Amino acid sequence: MILHSITVENWRCLVGETTVGPFSEGLNILYAPNATGKSTLFEALRCALMDNHGTQGEDVQQLRPWGRELSPRVMVEFSAKGCRYRVRKRFLDRPESLLERMEGGTYRPLAEGPKADSATRELFSPKAPKKGMSRPEHWGIQQVLWTPQGKLELEGLSGDLLSSIRQALSVQILDSGIRAVEERLKARYGTYFTPTGRLRTGSGASSLPVLEDSLRAKERELESKRLEYRESESLSMRVKALASRIEELRKEAKSSGEELKKLEKKASEYNSHLGELVKAEAEEKAAESEYLRRKTMLGQMSDIRGEIGEIGDKVTSLRNSLPELEEEVRISSVELETKKAEFAEARNAKDKGEALLARAREGRRLALLQDKIRKESETLEEACRAKEELERLKSEGAGRSFPGLAEIQKIRKAFEILQEARIMLDASLITLEITPAAPFRGRVDSGENPGPVTLGQGDKVRMQGAPEVCIEVESFGKIRAFGSCDKADEVRAAFEESRNALSQMTAPYGKGSKMELEELYEAGSGLARRSEKEKTRLAAVLGRNTMESLEESRARGQKDVQTILENFPEWKENLPAPMELEREALAERAAAAERAASAETARDGAQAAAAEKQRELDRERHTLQSLEERQENLREKLRMLESDGKSPEERQTELSQFLLRWDSFRTKAGEYRRLLEAYEGDPVETHRKARETEKRLSTALQDVQMDLAREETRLEITSGKGLYSLIADLEEEFEELRRRHRAEKIAADSVGLLWDTYGACRQELAETVNRIVEEKATEMVGKIAGNRKGRLVLNEGMAPSAFVPGETGKGVDVSTLSGGEREQVHFAVRLALAEAAGSGERQLLVLDDILMATDGLRFPRILEILKETAENLQVLILTCQPDRFLNLAGANRFNLESLKG
Repeated sequence: MILHSITVENWRCLVGETTVGPFSEGLNILYAPNATGKSTLFEALRCALMDNHGTQGEDVQQLRPWGRELSPRVMVEFSAKGCRYRVRKRFLDRPESLLERMEGGTYRPLAEGPKADSATRELFSPKAPKKGMSRPEHWGIQQVLWTPQGKLELEGLSGDLLSSIRQALSVQILDSGIRAVEERLKARYGTYFTPTGRLRTGSGASSLPVLEDSLRAKERELESKRLEYRESESLSMRVKALASRIEELRKEAKSSGEELKKLEKKASEYNSHLGELVKAEAEEKAAESEYLRRKTMLGQMSDIRGEIGEIGDKVTSLRNSLPELEEEVRISSVELETKKAEFAEARNAKDKGEALLARAREGRRLALLQDKIRKESETLEEACRAKEELERLKSEGAGRSFPGLAEIQKIRKAFEILQEARIMLDASLITLEITPAAPFRGRVDSGENPGPVTLGQGDKVRMQGAPEVCIEVESFGKIRAFGSCDKADEVRAAFEESRNALSQMTAPYGKGSKMELEELYEAGSGLARRSEKEKTRLAAVLGRNTMESLEESRARGQKDVQTILENFPEWKENLPAPMELEREALAERAAAAERAASAETARDGAQAAAAEKQRELDRERHTLQSLEERQENLREKLRMLESDGKSPEERQTELSQFLLRWDSFRTKAGEYRRLLEAYEGDPVETHRKARETEKRLSTALQDVQMDLAREETRLEITSGKGLYSLIADLEEEFEELRRRHRAEKIAADSVGLLWDTYGACRQELAETVNRIVEEKATEMVGKIAGNRKGRLVLNEGMAPSAFVPGETGKGVDVSTLSGGEREQVHFAVRLALAEAAGSGERQLLVLDDILMATDGLRFPRILEILKETAENLQVLILTCQPDRFLNLAGANRFNLESLKG
């Protein structure tokens, strides 16, 4: 994958549109200070290529620019798998995605929406996140090639990428003969099994699935016929059993009918006696109920008369005690009003103390506001001075063009190239130098400047040309110098090209000499440094504020001061002493609060005592009222009971008569109970059960007769099928199928076993490829460290786990190395893995602010490795220290600050 350009809009700190590119296929350096968007640009690249545009969640919400309701957008132009693409994505509000492919020199739509997401991602990795944003394990080979800031260390590769790398390396060490055997074995295995190991079916498959299906079908058919045969034998036996059962049921039904007639007569007599008993018991119960009712009523009358007398005594006692309670209630109410007045007076004193305290706090607030206004005024004055200096520096540089670091470096390089070309040109020309002893005139026939020439005595002249220099001197003759200068024209053309290139570079600055351009660069750098210094001073003065916010804050403070002075005009002439006012107010409020608390306690006590007396009076009144109502209710109830007008003697006589009647009915019921007890059990229940038994026998006989008819019919149908002969034929066919299936199954199992054995050997071979990556990474670490002896050890996930120094043979954990050594080890392992996983096309290597702990001695060696890497990979370096990469000649450099929208 080759990156051509990236455009980001409204993404975290990148507000507006920012475009970076075009990138070269070799070295690219993107530089900017910290927190200005380098890692943000890298993040946008990952999201464009790996993430779904409709992804939601807290991580995606954080892509939105801080404090702005804008939707992040990104557009990336890249090449992959021989085609050039452009992908556009918008996240959060109205998300969208579009993948385009260059066709005939123009980008044309290829996919949109979720299909564009999946099509883009599948160019790099088949693995997609199930939910949320992608993680390194979803990036494919990019998890090796892309190094986010602070994440140089490899924790271990995902399973898919690890398998791909091992497969790629193992293929490199297999000869063509083994690969041919593997292909033949794979083809043979494919006729029997799918890649997942399941039995293959359909076109191109072996006959084993068909034989298994036929064998199962024939086995089911044979089992079905055997089952039918066994069922026919069972039917014959069931027919005989059913005929025998019918005879037994007929005998039982005849015996049950005779017994039923005897039981029916006995049950009729029993029911007659039972009816008379029920009648006698009902009369007995009615007489008992009337007797008990009249007896209860006489008892109630006696109880009511006694209760009326007791209630009368209580009512008299309560009426005598009420006046005393009423007087106590009046006294407690007077006491309560006195305590309330005392509490109100104490509360007013406390409110006065609160008002004094509020006044003292306003005085303290006034002093704080005036101090704050003074400090803000000083800050604004300092900020204005810094801002004026910035404006002055800006006007000083206005209308002038200064070369930047990258431009002056290119110009320096162009001067060097021109100087080398001039030297080469001088070396390739024939030089003729003449110093005449007397004046003469002549003509240059061939050389750099042909034409007439006049020289005075002692005037030295130098003529150059190629392949010869020829001058004709009057009164003397021709002088000709020549030599082998076959490349002079090429050198002269190179010189002119270098001079033109230098002229184009220096034209924008209006200066031609190297010294003037250097002075112009130093002047521009000085202006930039002074501007940056003033910006830093302005930022330090303002802090998190702005001049507008400070002015607004000062205006609010002045307004608050004016409000306080309007409320307390006496402070305009004489400012208060807030601490003394607050101390006096606190003391007065505390004394008032203590007095109010004491008065409140006394009031609450008087209020509780008055309430208790009132409750006691209310209880006595309520009790008196309840007793009087109860007394009246009892009198009314007694009048209702005595409403028949009979005397107590008459009521007692009637009660005796009802007792005699109750005894008479009780005696009659006892006689009928003795008649019923003479029967054994319950004749009615016995008759009912006998009738149910007869009915059950009749139903059972009908059912058995129907079963016998149905089974006889089935037996006739089954007997006509000739099942025995059919079973014999099916058994022969089944044995033949089983023989053929066994032979094919042995062949499939043999091929499967051979494939598994070969796979195990191949896996064992693949696991040894760690050594290849270890050797490449070890070689690279040696170059960085200056041929330091030692060997890297990788774990199963191809992450560095140990370093074996020198010839000791004993490894030390990578975590024990210094910070610089650790990052150099992980850098080397990443490059070794990138080379091992090469897919045949050029890939993008991204390094975001790495190797920050590497010293100045080893860093140039790393730059040499990066130059070598750029021959096979496109390299994009994101850095906040561009000076560290100045020695990377020919690198394409981008200043993000100047590119930001």
